Amino acid sequence: SEWIKLSLASYYVLACAEASSNLSRYDGVRYGMELDLDQYSESIDSMNGTDFESLIDMTALEQRISATRAYGFGEEIQRRVLAGTSVLSSDRFHTHYEAAAVVRAKLSRSLASAFRCSHISHTARVKDEKVDAMLVPTALSFPCKLNPLHGDGLADEIDPTAAFANDVMTIPISLGGFPSVSVPVKENIIDSTGCNPDSAQIGMQVFADRGSETLVLRVANALQ
Repeated sequence: SEWIKLSLASYYVLACAEASSNLSRYDGVRYGMELDLDQYSESIDSMNGTDFESLIDMTALEQRISATRAYGFGEEIQRRVLAGTSVLSSDRFHTHYEAAAVVRAKLSRSLASAFRCSHISHTARVKDEKVDAMLVPTALSFPCKLNPLHGDGLADEIDPTAAFANDVMTIPISLGGFPSVSVPVKENIIDSTGCNPDSAQIGMQVFADRGSETLVLRVANALQ
């Protein structure tokens, strides 16, 4: 449906907005890590030497909050907080956040309409094309391989935008509020290059209507 196509953008608008709101309490005073004087000085010095010259115009409290978040939050957290702060601003709230909330509601109704009503018996003959559960891939690609050049076995660096797009199979289900579970399935799979990757294992995701957790677990167990 058209709402599934919009779910990826909608989810990250809502998720980043919630991250920005929830993490705003981590100011180093009430919540979050508290930098000691040495760490605080080092953080201020390092930030003034790079892209944080604006700290000079801040009050002492604002400097401390900024240093605490820069020192304690990773790159991905900072990216989501900044994006969430942007969509919650007065000039973007109605065009971004509220629009994403509308997509979430429409998507939820669209997916729910595909399932049989919970009051219908499993032995009853249903003439429509509705289903009890759905089975979809968990991701659009194989898991990233560990880079043998890294002594610590780290995976190759992944572009954040590509990683976001790879969530398109799981996001509509989470956004709609449906129960789901992902199970590993090992099959003989041929990738786009015509090769069979070593130990090719994919995740298959089972989801069903709300309140159908038992059914989801039964189907997942059958797959394993």
